Amino acid sequence: MRIAALTKRRDACWWMRVLNPMSALNEIGHEYNDELLELQEFCRKCGHGPREIQHNETDAEFRCLACKEVICTQAHVSKWRDRVMDLIRSSELIVFQRPTHTAHVALMLHAKLAGKKVVQTADDNYIDVPRWNPGYKYYMDRQPAVIDSFKEANAVDVTTVGLKALYSKYNSKIEVLPNCQDVDLINAFPALPHIGMLDRSRKRISDDEFNERRHGHKVIIWGGSPTHEKDLEIALPAIRRLARSEKVIFVMVGYCHRAMIEIVPEKQLFLHGIVSNTDYFPLYKAIKADIGMAPVIDHPFNRHGKSSNKVIEYALLGIIPVASDLETYRGALPKMMLARPDERSWFDAFRKAIHEFPEEWIQENRDYASEHHNIRKQVGRWEKFYQDVLGA
Repeated sequence: MRIAALTKRRDACWWMRVLNPMSALNEIGHEYNDELLELQEFCRKCGHGPREIQHNETDAEFRCLACKEVICTQAHVSKWRDRVMDLIRSSELIVFQRPTHTAHVALMLHAKLAGKKVVQTADDNYIDVPRWNPGYKYYMDRQPAVIDSFKEANAVDVTTVGLKALYSKYNSKIEVLPNCQDVDLINAFPALPHIGMLDRSRKRISDDEFNERRHGHKVIIWGGSPTHEKDLEIALPAIRRLARSEKVIFVMVGYCHRAMIEIVPEKQLFLHGIVSNTDYFPLYKAIKADIGMAPVIDHPFNRHGKSSNKVIEYALLGIIPVASDLETYRGALPKMMLARPDERSWFDAFRKAIHEFPEEWIQENRDYASEHHNIRKQVGRWEKFYQDVLGA
C-alpha cells in the first residue's frame, strides 16, 4: 500500500495515531509519507499565534493577527501546497488526522475525486467538548466542518468503542484501533541525563537536590495540559490528605493545578515543563516515579472519547496506575487501583498503591501492555483495515 497522512500538527496525538502505526506498516513493506494539513505560524516579533493557514488561501503575504508583521509568504505556502498535492497524487490511501476546517474537507473531496480512498483517524470526542475545556470555542466554531469530515471519509478509525458509537451516526464504516506504543523504542530510550526540575516556587533545583528530597518517599507523577484541570480536581482532596499522612512527593509535568501549590507542602511538590515527544519517555525514566495518577471527570467527553493510553504508558514504564473508575480505564490492565470520584476512594486507592501493590503485579501490567498495546504486534489490524478500505 502507498499511504499518505495529512496531520494538523506533529504532536503527541500524531505520534500515537499516525507515526506509530505508519512506521510499523512501513517496516512490513508499505510506503508511507506525511505532511501537515495546515500551516501554523507564530509571529517572531510579538509571539502571537499560531495563525492557521490553509492550502486554498491565496494572500500574497500572511500577517500576524495581532501586530500585522509578515509571518509567512505565498511562496512558502505554495511549496507546502505542492507537497500536499504531490502526496495525494502518489498515494492510494489518504489518512486525515484532526480535520477541523472546511479547507480540510475540501482536500478530502479532492482526494476522492482523484480516485483515492480517504480514512479519518480520531482519538477524541470532538462533539461533546465541555465548556470548561480551553478548546471549547475552537471546536464548537469548527464542529460543522468536523462532522462533514466524518461524513466524507470512506472510513474512520477510532480508539474506543464509545467513539465508534458516537461517530457511527456520521459514518457506517468505523474500526476500533486502540492506541499502541512502539515498545521497542520506549525500551531503547535512555533516561535523560539531566531532569531540570523546578520546586513549588518555580525555582530550578539540581538533580542531586531532587534525588535527596525524594529519598525515602514514593514519587507520584502526572503529566498533561490545562485541558485536564477539572480531571485533577477529583483527586485534590485525597492529595491534600495523602501529603500529610504518607511519605510521598508529587511531580507534575506540563500543567500543575493551582490548588496543588496551596495544598502540597513545599518540599513535596516538583514541577517540570512540557517536553518534546522524543523527550517524554526519557524524562519519565529519569524521574523514576512509583505511582502515576490518571483522574478523569465523568463527562461524555471523557466517557466516550478518552482512551486508556495514560495507564498503558505507566504500565510500560513500571509505574503503578491509580485511575478513575470509569469506562476509560476499567479493564485496561490486569492490575490497577481504581477510585470513585470522592476523597475516601482516592485516598484508599493511593494508600493501597503505596503499601499493597506487589512487584509481580507491576510486571504483569508491563507484560500485558507490551503484548496488547505494542504496535509491532498489533500492526496487522491497521493493515487489514486499510486493505479492506482499498478493496471496498
